[in-house]
Amino acid sequence: MKTTYLCLRIFGTGGGLEKFNRNFIKALSELSIEYSFQLRAVSVYDRVQDIDSRYCNSNSFTCMEGNRFLFAIQAIRESLKADLLFISHVNIAPVALLCKMLNPGIKLVTIVHGIEVWGSLPVSKVALLRLSDRIYSVSRYTKDRIVREHEIDQAKVEILPNTIDPYLTEYKPDPTFRNRIGIPLSEKILLTVSRLSSKEQYKGYDRVIRALPIIRERFSDIRYIIVGKGEREEVKRIKGIITEVGVEDVVELRGFIKEEELVNYYEAADLFIMPSTGEGFGIVFLEALLHGKPVIAGNRDGSVDALAGGKLGILIDPENVRAIALAVNDVLARNIPPQLLDGDYLKNEVYRLFGYPAFKRRVSDLLARYL
Repeated sequence: MKTTYLCLRIFGTGGGLEKFNRNFIKALSELSIEYSFQLRAVSVYDRVQDIDSRYCNSNSFTCMEGNRFLFAIQAIRESLKADLLFISHVNIAPVALLCKMLNPGIKLVTIVHGIEVWGSLPVSKVALLRLSDRIYSVSRYTKDRIVREHEIDQAKVEILPNTIDPYLTEYKPDPTFRNRIGIPLSEKILLTVSRLSSKEQYKGYDRVIRALPIIRERFSDIRYIIVGKGEREEVKRIKGIITEVGVEDVVELRGFIKEEELVNYYEAADLFIMPSTGEGFGIVFLEALLHGKPVIAGNRDGSVDALAGGKLGILIDPENVRAIALAVNDVLARNIPPQLLDGDYLKNEVYRLFGYPAFKRRVSDLLARYL
């Protein structure tokens, strides 16, 4: 069997989609050796120098460095020889449809994550979803939405949750971190890891900020840290909310942080919070849990899948500021189920459910029908 994987980007960034792509190509690469099938990957934006050989063999990976025309040509060339074609994102729909037209016998599998397939879509993207032999969705929430909104046969949509990068544990925390960034041990740290973007206001960090005065009525010694690259206008909006609410001494916008430093923020945090209303899944929840941290998330989107329906964290109404504040207070007061405060339990369960070995087994099971 010859398999081709078409993607936008795998390496060079730390976004959730890229993390999923890295682990998916790693699983495919390992399974191609175990089951003796040929694998080729073609990427729109990756550069040769960014390829990490821990995830895939560079000899099977073609980078187009942003040249979309050459990507289309190479994608067609590879798909003409392939039996199975994986599409990592619906934005590749025009090329994927052309590949299918030129090789009608090829099996087409499309991976969907969240907001990119919710709501109204261009005709080409809907056509790709309907033409796909299988769709892998990272959450039940996204599956339910595409079935309902785009009239997709639910029988062909399978769940393939996100996973924890197997190399994440290689980064060791710095025991002097709090001293280094000037936060005393007496302060309770609330952490959110998210880009500050006008397109991602659904993450809920603004509602956490509005909840801080209520939280401070009970816990005065707190710090809310938001880690993630910020767009100028969104940062300006958030700073305006901080001033409006009067929590300038509490909130810190730390900007982009490299993976090796991010581990320190997870370790230092007393809880992780991201009351999203539009999360496809949320790899950051898994990362926080891997560090044994209590997690608060919204109950309306793919966050529910990431927290195993509440088995791994607190699910709340993400648009209710008072509910956010009360949930934080309950965690800090240790007034929640004891297993959700048990770091060892959280680490073991999140790894059992979402660790790379479980992810690879799922990919293997899904591939079995084609082998």
